[in-house]
Amino acid sequence: MAAHRLQMHLNKILSWLKTWRMKANEAKSVQVTFTINKMTCPPVKLNNEHLPQADEVKYLGIHLDRRLTWRKHITTKRKQLVLKLRNLY
Repeated sequence: MAAHRLQMHLNKILSWLKTWRMKANEAKSVQVTFTINKMTCPPVKLNNEHLPQADEVKYLGIHLDRRLTWRKHITTKRKQLVLKLRNLY
């Protein structure tokens, strides 16, 4: 059900992009199913190409995993802050 609705909205987005003469980059797009279940949604297509499914994604500098635990984001930011702290010394 959710995959069908997602596919329907992706088709609407592609129609809008075509109207405004823009293209979506399928190579940079991934599908993440945010859930606590182990099952994933069926694959969806963008420009007749299946989007790869991933367990985590980086969006606007924030690392999101499928369970929304923030673990990857926190460890990444900690490493960045440790490097900046070393540079101050």
